[in-house]
Amino acid sequence: MARRPNLTPELRAEKRLEYNQCHALGHRWDPVPVARPPSFGAAIDLRCENCSTVRRDIVSRVSGVLLARYYDYEEDYHDYERHDKAWWRAAWLEKLREFKAELVNVERENARQAQTTRSGKPLKYGPEIQTTGTRRQK
Repeated sequence: MARRPNLTPELRAEKRLEYNQCHALGHRWDPVPVARPPSFGAAIDLRCENCSTVRRDIVSRVSGVLLARYYDYEEDYHDYERHDKAWWRAAWLEKLREFKAELVNVERENARQAQTTRSGKPLKYGPEIQTTGTRRQK
């Protein structure tokens, strides 16, 4: 059984869901316009849709061979503790569970507020709910 990740307060990359996803699954590249052309070869600039990392590939104009690759990461993206992919996947799944629980709580609160504004009185949940109608006699 995989051990649960211990999120350390010093590592800011652990706190952001999009950073966890990129560390766990890899980046989601989207081509962007080349900011400044290289002095040799052709540049292909890509930006990650999740974490905003920019990757620049320099390729040969003739053969298409990759000549160089550079990355420009956000300041708090780096994993200085050098966790492996399994650790990042576990951390990402934990963040997803937290995010889902928070989303459910927000949706419940919004529904409660909407019900309160419609009826003028709060909606009751749980065992306090009063049912109307007749009970069947045995």
